[in-house]
Amino acid sequence: MAHAVTAPPPDTSSGVKLQSGTASSISGFSEKTLSRMADRGELTVTYTPGGHRRYLEVEIRAIAKGGAA
Repeated sequence: MAHAVTAPPPDTSSGVKLQSGTASSISGFSEKTLSRMADRGELTVTYTPGGHRRYLEVEIRAIAKGGAA
């Protein structure tokens, strides 16, 4: 019996992180929409020590092309 092979989850600890405004410009979504998507778990977000969100560039570029993050 063959076993399904699953890929490991993406490494979100590294990679280019974007400020909200930059992520908004690239994706075509408003900053508020990106914030809601992150709150729903649809986007990976990290926070600066000052509490500002940072989005993974790879995920933002994926949704800009119409794909899922």
